[in-house]
Amino acid sequence: MGKRLQSFDADRDRGNEQKATELFNVLWPDPNIRIACAERLARSIRCAHKQANASWEITLFNWGVRLNVGQVLVLQFDSDDLLAYARSSRGKSVYNAVRVPSRTFQYTLSKISAIPAKEWRDHELFIKAAAKAKTISPFKNSFSEGAVKHIETLLRAKLPRPAYFEHRSDTPPELLDMPQVGTEGHRRLVSHFCIERDRGLVEQKKREVLGAKGRLACEVCKFDFSVYMNLGEEFCEVHHLSPLSKTKAEVHTSLSDLAVVCANCHRMIHRGGQSRSLTKVRASLNRTARNS
Repeated sequence: MGKRLQSFDADRDRGNEQKATELFNVLWPDPNIRIACAERLARSIRCAHKQANASWEITLFNWGVRLNVGQVLVLQFDSDDLLAYARSSRGKSVYNAVRVPSRTFQYTLSKISAIPAKEWRDHELFIKAAAKAKTISPFKNSFSEGAVKHIETLLRAKLPRPAYFEHRSDTPPELLDMPQVGTEGHRRLVSHFCIERDRGLVEQKKREVLGAKGRLACEVCKFDFSVYMNLGEEFCEVHHLSPLSKTKAEVHTSLSDLAVVCANCHRMIHRGGQSRSLTKVRASLNRTARNS
């Protein structure tokens, strides 16, 4: 991997279209290569979305872009090369999670326009197999809407959003494309990976805070659910200061790694798939209070 955008912060900037624009420009200063990368990402996204609309996730890094289906990497670009996964007619599967014969292919981006069409057909066949096997992405918090918005701007075309994505209030109305009436309540069985959390640690944290302070006040805004009388007694949410979604394997968590928060502040900490610090959310709340 060559060029990087050193000022890019993954947790903070993934949803930011301006940062996505800056990243694409740094990685691929040649507009022809930039457009070619965007076109390929768009086609692969549409392919995955058509097969299973909650299966895919595009993620920005300071070195490039990844497209995953489920937990499976299907397409990756850095400043110099692309790596793609493709179905093959025979042989072993690259991923145990996608049990079809498969392979990878890699090209320098200067050759992207010369990649044989068959390579991309096999790539889309692999995406369809991956999306059929893994209908829900385990990396929802890493979804980079900033990347999708910038690709839309480059191509002057609309792209879908994964079904798990919550549209933000700053999304332009023309991109929302949401009906005024929807049908809900259909039951369906889904299987997916989840990150295990130790409920015992949560209860230990609550006991520790109650013992030390006598109440479970939010560490951001000081709200205490005991205002609901018996209904809210000993209730709070417990937040991991270092998000488990960013870990690659099992980790040891201590009580000092946890924080007591209210539901509102917990949502603000994680809004947009991020994991903001308590200090940052508290500062935002304080600015709002001063301006009111």
